Amino acid sequence: MNLDPEGMKSKLEKELRKRSGIYWLRDSVPRSKGRPSEVWKRFAIIYDEHGALDYAACRFCYQVYCYRTANGTSALIKHNCQEQAKHSDSGSGSTATATYASSSRSSKQGLPYEVKKYVMTALVEMCCQDLHPFTIVNGDGFRKFCQILLDCHSWAKHGLIAKDFLPDSATLEQVVNNQAEEIRNYLATFLSKSLNEHTLVSFTIDLWQANEVNDCMICVTLHYTDKNFRLHNRVLAGRSVTEDNWNAKGIKNEFTAIIQSFNLTQGGISHLIVMNNNNTLLIGENGLNGLFQSLPCACHRITAVMTHLFEHQIVKVEGAGIEQSVYKYYDDCPMVFDTIELCHKLADYCIKFGITDQLGLAFKIPDENSDWISVYDYFLTLEQNYDALVEVLNPLEASHMIQKINRHLLKEIATFVQLFSQATIELKTCWQPTLHLVTIWRYRLLKHCRHVLEDYNVEQESGSTVSVAKDSLLIKSLKNIVQDLILDHWLVDGYQLVATILDPRQKNLARLDVPTSQISLANKMLQDLYLAQTRNSACKTESQPSRNHFSDKEVDNFFIFSSESEDASDEGKISITEIQLYMETRLTKETRGQGKNLDILKWWQNHRTRYPILSQVARSILAIPAYCTATDFKYNQLGNGMTDKSITLNQQTINNMLMTCISVTANVGNPSVTGNGLSLPVMLASTTTLPTLDTSDLFSLN
Repeated sequence: MNLDPEGMKSKLEKELRKRSGIYWLRDSVPRSKGRPSEVWKRFAIIYDEHGALDYAACRFCYQVYCYRTANGTSALIKHNCQEQAKHSDSGSGSTATATYASSSRSSKQGLPYEVKKYVMTALVEMCCQDLHPFTIVNGDGFRKFCQILLDCHSWAKHGLIAKDFLPDSATLEQVVNNQAEEIRNYLATFLSKSLNEHTLVSFTIDLWQANEVNDCMICVTLHYTDKNFRLHNRVLAGRSVTEDNWNAKGIKNEFTAIIQSFNLTQGGISHLIVMNNNNTLLIGENGLNGLFQSLPCACHRITAVMTHLFEHQIVKVEGAGIEQSVYKYYDDCPMVFDTIELCHKLADYCIKFGITDQLGLAFKIPDENSDWISVYDYFLTLEQNYDALVEVLNPLEASHMIQKINRHLLKEIATFVQLFSQATIELKTCWQPTLHLVTIWRYRLLKHCRHVLEDYNVEQESGSTVSVAKDSLLIKSLKNIVQDLILDHWLVDGYQLVATILDPRQKNLARLDVPTSQISLANKMLQDLYLAQTRNSACKTESQPSRNHFSDKEVDNFFIFSSESEDASDEGKISITEIQLYMETRLTKETRGQGKNLDILKWWQNHRTRYPILSQVARSILAIPAYCTATDFKYNQLGNGMTDKSITLNQQTINNMLMTCISVTANVGNPSVTGNGLSLPVMLASTTTLPTLDTSDLFSLN
């Protein structure tokens, strides 16, 4: 319906005053390079979703006038506004509602609650992940930046104003503190209901130090499987540690205080910590391993192998009376280590002369702080970009630096190391069991070290065929070194072997070249765990299984499963019968067809009637992660870090921010498959849908 000018003005005034959002005000855009008229400090152009209208309104009383550029501003200048006088008398000044301030959509009341809540959640995550002071939201520069983003967005037509939907810093801090407290209370209640007094729970600990400031951080995560066979990885705490307590005793006290706050030290609960056995902050006379059971981190075992491979040693140069640093295993395959050294020198040259910018993002050059996986990525991308790098270095008369590198040998090295990188990535998975994969991956890597004597083809799952060339003499020598390092530095643990037995696809350890002595101890340990679970289920006296570290020492023959054993107790007979049934039962065709996609926890859930006690043992063991920071390391991977700005935050605030951030980024995730077929977690800290305040959604891994 078309209205006459007076009717239209009346409608506009009504809608503007009730702030309906149908119309809003914007500054008049000057038509010339000169200063805009003073009248536009009091007036603004009226807009709707189609653009500017031929009307202007007072910013204070919303009285509407017809306005066209050709008619001038004389009518606007004559306007006598009582509301403006009130603002002047109160001392707020005429600029109190400048620019967008009187826009009907610029008011907080005009924004839906869900939108404001969504913005609040995003700001909480930003401050917690980057450890920004909450006062950042009050800064003019930050708000100007937000306003520019709004003006660039399609929503700008609705007249949204950054300052109107950004919360105050005090409000933001209160939300973080409340959310952290809500997380702690929820966890305490949830764990008290989920964990009974006869439960094995495992923990991982992440320790890191900031480069810029003297802040030390600890994050503790609890891992267990609930009665519905769902795996949980729950961050218990993320907090800063004073420099005085950054030692084995201090870390032990911090860890103990954290688990005590959740009543996880009560009698009957068995504790197991997966840790890096080389970390002096965790082991030793005052370390955690003296108070709790510990399990070596499988990924750190792989790192130990690769670190020893590239390790240097100081040797004396005969006749020269000097010492020099050389690769420890240089004499075994000198050309391999010469190639590696040339690659490192090339990386130093590229970094020094800024060549990395010309190579593109696909070319990753490690620095002195890079881990071995980054070095492997460098070798791989160097081989793939070999020709491109030659072209870049030719004008600099430095192409000889790459031409000295044996490209075929470099490709062999990268191909050989690739499987070690794949093993590390898969063992770091946190949304599904991984402990049963440790023995399997160790076997695969040892098998990977066997010499390839002839060329052969491998058929991929996609149906394509990949050719594998036979090993050169140099790679054979490298494989011999790595094989010996695996045998020396990567010993399997009892829990890892038991977990493999509890994988129905891999329960025959002999097929994985596990020594007979270790198989015997693993089966004996499984029996002990089973008997303990039987007694616990019957509410009898607690009995915890003994801790076993395996070696190749000769042991007695493996306990023969026989329900007719004359010396077996009633419990033993029950145990023998159920374990024997599991060991002798073949997989169904359906289970075999699932292959590596088998959900092992789901399998045990479906078979808990057949194996009522053994399934409970599987619940406890398969919840143990293979990696010592299976969840916590996500915080660092997201690029978060301490900076000088964190000094403005007190320690309790930092603790709450870490707790909130890690709980969002580590506990919420779902599985995904990347292009290379490796399973990697997808973090859901930021989603396209409006977040919910339902606390259970914040923690559930499933």
